[in-house]
This record gives sequence, structure tokens and C-alpha cells, in this order.
Amino acid sequence: MLHHLRHTPCLLYKMRFQENLLKMGLKPVIVKAVQIEIDGEISEEALMELQHCMTDLRHEEKHEPEVLLVRKTIELILNAFESEDLMPPKSFTKTIKHNIYHDYTHVAKLFSRLMEIPLKKFIEKVRIEKVKDYINKTPLSLTEIADKLNFSNQGHLSLQFKEHTGISPREFRAIVKTIEHDCKNSLQENCKDLGLTL
Repeated sequence: MLHHLRHTPCLLYKMRFQENLLKMGLKPVIVKAVQIEIDGEISEEALMELQHCMTDLRHEEKHEPEVLLVRKTIELILNAFESEDLMPPKSFTKTIKHNIYHDYTHVAKLFSRLMEIPLKKFIEKVRIEKVKDYINKTPLSLTEIADKLNFSNQGHLSLQFKEHTGISPREFRAIVKTIEHDCKNSLQENCKDLGLTL
């Protein structure tokens, strides 16, 4: 069966449309710019579902530039915290404006609408995940971590950490050390049982 689309879809639209066809148990043979060939017959109900799917995808496609803008923002934030050499900015207002070429307020509103979390909270979560990473993998003090991640001070780090995790960074570090100690003891016991030495 040949199904004609009403407009020329972008690649993303075609990929999502194919995924929906497969979910419905229909096998797309050819997906071209203006037509889709489906292997086998299609019921009236399935055809209505496909048309509904196309409407939804067209709506998504219209908002795709907004989605791309949010993706770029997320990548910018994640990359800022990945670098070991560079300190992430204290505020992302200028960073977003200079790298995404959009006003921070516009990006923040768009981000909140599409991601269902305020941009500021997202940045805080990423920063706190990096704090956890430093606590897990380095011997750095909380003051050094606060400096590295551009917190105002250790108190500010501790306050945000507790707000996001429910425990203080010191409690988190104690938990990590307890887990490491328990794992090491368990490994030593297992090796001893097997007659191995570490």
C-alpha cells in the first residue's frame, strides 16, 4: 500500500514515522520525501492512528529549532563541567549569550517549558553531580572542590548539596568511604577463601 504524505518531511520526521509504523506492526518498505510504501494492507483504524501520528510529528517538527537550542544549551553546560583544566562559570548568563547566541532569559523560558525543570535547577544538578564525582574519585577537600566548581565558598557548596541530595557532602563522603571499606574487606575475604593474596 502506498501512503502519500502531505508535506516533505525532514529526516527526523521520517525516522520517527518509521518507528511508529513498526510499533503498530506495519513494515515500511520505502520512506521517501512524499510517500511511504507499507508492506501489506492497513486497516481504517491503523490509518487514522497514522494520521494522528503524522499530526503529532508535524507539531514536533515545527518546534525542532527550539529543541535544538535546548540541546545546545545542555551540551554547553555539560561540557563546562567536563573540563578538568577550566573552571565552570559561576553564572551561565554570559556563557549562554556568547555561545548559543540567544538571550539567557529566552533560553531559560524555553528550557523550562521543554525540559520541565528550570534551567538554573538543571545547572545546579549538574554541578552537584560533579561534586559527587570529585568526592568519589579524588582526595580533594570540600574547600578545594568548591573552588574548582566556582561555588562562592564551601558553605554554599554544602547548602546546595544538601538541598539536592538530602545529605551533607561530609555524610556523602563517609558513605562512599564505608562502601569502599566494605568492598575491600569483602574482596580480601573472598581472595582468602580462594587462597589468593592481594
